[in-house]
Amino acid sequence: MDLGTGGGLPGLVLARMWEEAEWVLVDAKRKKAREVERFAGELGVDCRVVVGRAEDLAREQGWREGFDGVVTRAVAPLRIVVELARGFLAHEGRLIAVKGSRAEEEMEVAWHALERTGMELVTVTELGGQSRGVVLRAAGPVPEGIPRRAGVPQKRPL
Repeated sequence: MDLGTGGGLPGLVLARMWEEAEWVLVDAKRKKAREVERFAGELGVDCRVVVGRAEDLAREQGWREGFDGVVTRAVAPLRIVVELARGFLAHEGRLIAVKGSRAEEEMEVAWHALERTGMELVTVTELGGQSRGVVLRAAGPVPEGIPRRAGVPQKRPL
């Protein structure tokens, strides 16, 4: 899953590279999702584009704990991304959050969110330039109440 796909990056590129995987690109904005569907069609990329908020989708059967991996880029600070993505991850599923040069600083304030959501740090790796990939692993089932209802994480993140 590419959570908060925006213009389709990195989801469209990843779906093109790993065609054997079933890719779902999610964005809360219908206009962005329509454009991503158009891009996917023009590029011949096989993926599913969905309009929805993570806080809502991650509570639905078939979505909750339904993914082996979630990738995000420029969605929110890491402590919020962890909470939004955790509901989708199956046990041992991975979250890859593409961050800028402040990834280590974001990790410093995200430890409580990792503990609360049952996530473990795997690595922080350089992706080139200023980009860093923060790789996290889900440990166990999604804790009750994660993610919180729409609007709450932004006001009072973990």
